[in-house]
Amino acid sequence: GFRHLLISDPGNRDHRYNLAMILVSLAAALQTDYPKDAAAQAWEATDLLRQLAAEDQKYQLAHGKIILYPTAPLLAATAHGDDALALLREATDVFTQLAAREPANLEHTSNRAQAVLGTGIRQWERGDKPQGLATVQDAVRMLRDLSARDKAYTRPLASWLRSPLQGYLAASGRIDDAITVLREAVTIYQDWVTREPANLEHQANRADTLSLLGTRQWEKGDKEPAVTTGKQAVDAYRALVGKSAAYRPSLAYTLVWPLSYHLEGTGRKSEAIAGVKEAVTLYTALANEDAKHRERLTAAEARLAELQR
Repeated sequence: GFRHLLISDPGNRDHRYNLAMILVSLAAALQTDYPKDAAAQAWEATDLLRQLAAEDQKYQLAHGKIILYPTAPLLAATAHGDDALALLREATDVFTQLAAREPANLEHTSNRAQAVLGTGIRQWERGDKPQGLATVQDAVRMLRDLSARDKAYTRPLASWLRSPLQGYLAASGRIDDAITVLREAVTIYQDWVTREPANLEHQANRADTLSLLGTRQWEKGDKEPAVTTGKQAVDAYRALVGKSAAYRPSLAYTLVWPLSYHLEGTGRKSEAIAGVKEAVTLYTALANEDAKHRERLTAAEARLAELQR
C-alpha cells in the first residue's frame, strides 16, 4: 500500500496524506474493540499530518481536525490524558493560525472553540477543576460570539451549555449559574423549534434540558418551580410520543426520574403514582419489543411499589 510507495518515494506528500487518512479509518474501525491499537494508529496519523503541515500550510486543517477526532478522544480513553491535553493545545494553536489567516471562515473559529472545550474537559478530568471550568467557559464564550455572527452555531452552543458547562458549574457549587445557562439553552432550543417545527430533535433537546433544569432548581431548593419545570418536560415528551414512538423511553424515564421524586417531595404522592404507572405501562410495551428495556421496567416497578407502600 502507501507504506511501500513511501519507501520508494518518501518525499511524496500525497502518499503520506493518503496513508494518514487510511490510519484514521483504521483507528475508527478499531476503536470499539481495540481502543489501544486505535489510539496508536491515530497517533501515527497525527504525526504524519503534523510533518505535512510544517511543510505545506494546506495540511493544517486536516492536522487540527484529526486531533479533535479521533486522536485526542482515543488517547484520553486509553489513559493518555496528558498526551490528549498537549495535542488539544496544539490544535488550538493550529486553528488560531487558520482563523487569523482566513478570518471570514467561521469554521476555523468554531474548530478553535472545540479544541479549547476539549482542553477544558481534559483539565477537569485530570483533577484541575477550577482551570477546567474556566477553560470551558472560554470555549462557550467563543461559540456565543460566533453564534452572534451565524445562528447555526447556537445549536452546538446549547449543547455545550448543557454539557459540560452546567454540570461543571453545579459540581463547583454554582447552582444559580448552572440554572442560568440551562435557561439559555432552553431559549435556544425553543428558537429552533419555532424555526424548524418539523425537526423533532429540537423538541427533544428542549424537553431534556427542561428536565435537567428542574433537577437543578430542586437542588437549589426551589421545589415548586422544579415541579413545574419537570411537568413541562413531561408534557413536551408526551407531545413528542404523539409524533414518534421513538421518544417513549425518554417520556417513561422522565416520569420516574426525576419527576416522581419531586412530586412526592412536595406532597403530590398520588400524582407521582399516576406518573410512574404510566411509565411502567410504557416500559412494559418497550420490554416486549426489546429486552434492553427490562432493567428500566424493573426499576420503575420498584419505584411504584415504594410509592404505594
